[in-house]
Order: sequence, then C-alpha cells, then structure tokens
Amino acid sequence: MVPGSHLAWLDFGRDDTGGCDRVDATDWLELSYDRSLHQDRYMDFSEFAIGKEFRCGGRTYRCTDMGTRVVVAIQVEPIQRTSFDTETGVATTETISCEQADRDGWLEGPIYIVAETVFDEDDQKVCEPVS
Repeated sequence: MVPGSHLAWLDFGRDDTGGCDRVDATDWLELSYDRSLHQDRYMDFSEFAIGKEFRCGGRTYRCTDMGTRVVVAIQVEPIQRTSFDTETGVATTETISCEQADRDGWLEGPIYIVAETVFDEDDQKVCEPVS
C-alpha cells in the first residue's frame, strides 16, 4: 500500500429484489497505512511552512502553498529531466540534483517548471520533516 493512501471496502445492502439500494455505514472497513512500522516522527499541519522541505514516500518536497487543510509542494529530489533531440528523434532522461535544478531555475516560481503536488490530511500523516 502507498503511504497516505486509504482503501475502503463496502458491502452494499440488498433490498427484497436482490438489488443494491442502500449503504450500511457499519460495513465500511478502512485499511490505513501503519505509520508505527516505518517512522518515528511525523508532521502536524502546523509544522508545514512555505519554503520548508519535508519527505514523503522516499522523496523530498518543498512546500509552495498552504490552504485551510492542504499543503501544496514541489518535488525537489529526485528530479528527472527529459530532453528530446528533434533531429535524431531520441529522448534522453537524466536525474538531476536539487542543487542543479535550483541553478537551472526549475525550482523557482510560481509558476514552477516541476509539477506541484497536493497533500491532503491523510497524506500529511505520513510526511516527515527534513532535519
């Protein structure tokens, strides 16, 4: 299971004709990521700040915006850069460091060259601070 993801199993109630007509909330079974097996230190929403870096799923992110309940961030390590040679038709992918991406302006914004990711309350539960 991916950190921060949740699965739900649902057993629909059946009416007399055998069709599904209602959902019995007591039949929900939530399987959540067991944080105690993986890390000792997790972040609370109040610990996120614009410009502050944190880790999630083995990757490093930098907070770029915060809402009432969500954190928006760009991935700063690892970063994969793909270039395409129009003459040969060959695409080349390379992994660059945070420092290289910073020098090349990839981490400047907004508007950012790299995609922003939204972390909701469930995703935040498995984030850890960068020391």
